[in-house]
Amino acid sequence: MSIQEKAQEALTYLCEVNGRVLFTLERTPPQWLREAVDRAHGGLLPNDAVFRSVYELLELIAEGESPEEAVSRIADQATESDLLKWVDGYPYAPDDIDEAVELWGYDNFYQVVGGAYYLYLWSVANVLAAE
Repeated sequence: MSIQEKAQEALTYLCEVNGRVLFTLERTPPQWLREAVDRAHGGLLPNDAVFRSVYELLELIAEGESPEEAVSRIADQATESDLLKWVDGYPYAPDDIDEAVELWGYDNFYQVVGGAYYLYLWSVANVLAAE
């Protein structure tokens, strides 16, 4: 199964309700999707910002964008408000921030948290790419 097919399948287990992204109640998601979502929210109850980023990544990949293009697009379009919501909702954001500083140094808050968000999106995409 290609990564695009995997993303399309994953979207069948998710729905948007009043602007929130949720798992559908009718079907149990496969293990690889649960792992992607677990990675996305650190095994805790997901907040809307974290779940939304997984959903957007899946949509872009399902539409035919490569994981690289999808990750870059989402990370590039993230506003400071988006990044603050992500930091607030993702318990391992400090680890990704530390890694971003090691890789790219520190210029300003937006740059370093944006880099951390990029790394986070890549980790979710990697779960999708795994066989």
